[in-house]
Amino acid sequence: YFCFVAYSVLYCAAKSSFHLKNLCVEYAETPLGIDVEKPRFSWQMAVPSDRRGDMQTAYQITVTNEHGTQVWNSGKVMSDMSLNIEYEGQSLRPVTRYIWTIRVWDNKGKNASASSWFETGLMSRNDTDKIWGGAKWIGGGDEDQTLHSQYLPVYRLDFTYNLIGNQVLHVRVLFMGLTIIV
Repeated sequence: YFCFVAYSVLYCAAKSSFHLKNLCVEYAETPLGIDVEKPRFSWQMAVPSDRRGDMQTAYQITVTNEHGTQVWNSGKVMSDMSLNIEYEGQSLRPVTRYIWTIRVWDNKGKNASASSWFETGLMSRNDTDKIWGGAKWIGGGDEDQTLHSQYLPVYRLDFTYNLIGNQVLHVRVLFMGLTIIV
């Protein structure tokens, strides 16, 4: 009898909770190579299909860099907004992975959290910057080189080589449209 009651309580508690899904940065899940200074965050609150009237009442976003240092904490924001929440933290660094966590409170006082990540690109549109390493565009002249990088797919390949003498070489190659960045 005790096991049945405990199972029923756990089942009802699990059934009454909500979770977060579709965590996006700049309209993409786990995007690679974003190049905006203040990316926008979005998420969706999911509840069981038999529940009605649930809604978000507050959120908190925290962002940490790849070393675990917090670069932004929005604090608890009383709002039902969950689309296009603009980043307001420290300046983002180029070619860096960031982990972000969203915590949401509902109108019943419950909260849930979820985490995801995004990775910045070169963060420079000026092809004379040294971060481009002297890369040259292939084809046409400067007057017809229109690049809308936000519309191009980004692919990433990571290689790790163990060299003689216990040296390790790590290479990351990003393919963006027809551009290759090494």
